[in-house]
Amino acid sequence: MRVPLPARSLFLSLALLLAGCAPEEPVRIGFVGGLTGRGADLGESARNGVLLAVEQKNAAGGIKGRRIEVLVRDDAGQPDRAAQSVRELTAAGVDVIIGSQTSATTAAMVPDLDASKVLGISPTASSMFLYGKDDYLVRLNRTTRDNARDYAEYIRVKRGWRRVALVYDVPNKMFSQSWADEFDKAMDVAGGDLLLALPFDPNNDDSHAVAARDLLAAKPDCIMMVTTTVDTARLAQQIRQRDPSMPLLTSEWASTEQLIEMGGRAVDGMAMVQSHNRDDTSALFRNFVKGFEARFKREPGYATVASYDATTVALTALERRHDKQSLKEAVLTYGPYQGLQQQIAFDSNGDTRRKVYFSVIRDSRFVLID
Repeated sequence: MRVPLPARSLFLSLALLLAGCAPEEPVRIGFVGGLTGRGADLGESARNGVLLAVEQKNAAGGIKGRRIEVLVRDDAGQPDRAAQSVRELTAAGVDVIIGSQTSATTAAMVPDLDASKVLGISPTASSMFLYGKDDYLVRLNRTTRDNARDYAEYIRVKRGWRRVALVYDVPNKMFSQSWADEFDKAMDVAGGDLLLALPFDPNNDDSHAVAARDLLAAKPDCIMMVTTTVDTARLAQQIRQRDPSMPLLTSEWASTEQLIEMGGRAVDGMAMVQSHNRDDTSALFRNFVKGFEARFKREPGYATVASYDATTVALTALERRHDKQSLKEAVLTYGPYQGLQQQIAFDSNGDTRRKVYFSVIRDSRFVLID
C-alpha cells in the first residue's frame, strides 16, 4: 500500500526529531594496566586514579555535555597482552589510552598506537628506550637516567656510601636494565663503585634467597633493588635475615603502599624516590586524597597520582581540541597542564620532567627526607 505524501513527510519529521533527541555517543577512554600478576598493586592503583578523574569530570557535565566512558583492559604485566589490549580498545573506538605502567608493556603498545594513530599516555613508564621519540606515546614520568642520577647523589654524597650492590628485575628488563646502566654511569661520576648488577628472575626456585646471598657476598655498603613491590619486600626479608643492619634502597617502581604491607619490619629504614609529596597540604591535593579515600577506602599511591594527572591531561586536551586536530597535536599544543602537585609540560616528543621526593620508611609510613 502506498503511503500518502503528507504521511511520509510526517514520518520523516518524527524520525528526524527522535534522532535529534537521542543521547550523544560517550567519549571513550581506554585504560591498559597490570591488574593481575606480580605488579597488580601498581595497575589497580593506576586504574583507580583514572576512574576517579573520569567520575569527577562526569559529575561536572562531562566533555561538552558528553559523558565519558572508561574501557579497562588487564595486560597482566605481559607485553603481548598490552599490545592486544591496544588493538581491542582502538577497535572499540577509544579516543585515547591511558597506560601501561611498566616500560616493557608500554613499549609493546607503541607499534599499535602508531598504526591506529590513537594517542597513548603512560603515567609511569620511564625507560630511556621510550625517550626522545616522535610517536603516538606521551609520558608523564621522568626517565631512568634522571632517577638513577638522583639515587647516586643521595648514596654517594648525602650518605657517604661508596660500594653498591644492585639487583634488577628480568621480566621488566626494558626498565630495570636501563635503570641499572644509568646508575652505573652516575655512580662512576660520583666516585662510587657498582660492585654487582645482579639479574633477578622471580620465577626461579629460591630466587629471593639466592639473590640475597649473592648481594651480601659482594660486601657492599648498601643494596639497591630495582624490582617489583612484592619482590622488593621478599628480598628485603631475606637480606634482613642474614644482615639486619644492611642499608636498603629501592627504585621508584616499588614505592607503593603495599611495600609496607608486604615487607613489614624488613623494609623499615628503606629509602626511595617518590614522584609525589604525600604530605602536601594544598587544597587541591587534600581534596583529591579525601575523594579517593571516600571512593576506594585506601590511600592513593604514586601510580594513582600519575594516572589521575594523565587523565586530566587527556580530558583537558579532548575538551580544547578543534574538529580537525588530532589528540596528539592537542596534547602538545595546550599545555602546560595543572597536575595535582605540579605543572605538566611536554616537549615536542611528548616527554616531560617531574619533580621527585626522597622518602624513607619509618614506623610503617613514608617520611620525607632532605
